[in-house]
Amino acid sequence: MKVIGITAFAMMPLDAIWPQTLAQYFVGLGFGFLMVLSFSMFTDIAEYIDWKSGQQMTGLTVSASIFGVKVGTGLGAFAPGIALELTGFVPQGEQSAEALAGINFAFAILPALALLPAGVAMLFYKLSHSLMDEVERDLAVRRQRSQ
Repeated sequence: MKVIGITAFAMMPLDAIWPQTLAQYFVGLGFGFLMVLSFSMFTDIAEYIDWKSGQQMTGLTVSASIFGVKVGTGLGAFAPGIALELTGFVPQGEQSAEALAGINFAFAILPALALLPAGVAMLFYKLSHSLMDEVERDLAVRRQRSQ
């Protein structure tokens, strides 16, 4: 949903305000789903590590994941500004064709490119519902025995 919204946004003319707003609505909706999914994946990964290694590292796993989210958020805020600077954006001024292309790049193409590594990483995510059910059952038994 997010990629579709970004792609639609990138293909719209700059004066199509309401269609752009609608496209950004779907980008935001997709981002919300992505964040919920990622936080549930963080805890699944922590449980899987516990199951495989016998060491509870939930705090380390989740804090490292959240650190990654914060670094990504910082870079995500920094990169469009650099793109605008490099393409000659003039605040509150008439924009050149290059600056208009920079705006499109900064707010449509760059975010879509940033999603590509996440898509590749998902190819390696093998924690299915059935595996996580097994992990949770085994961990519950292990924790009950240790009490």
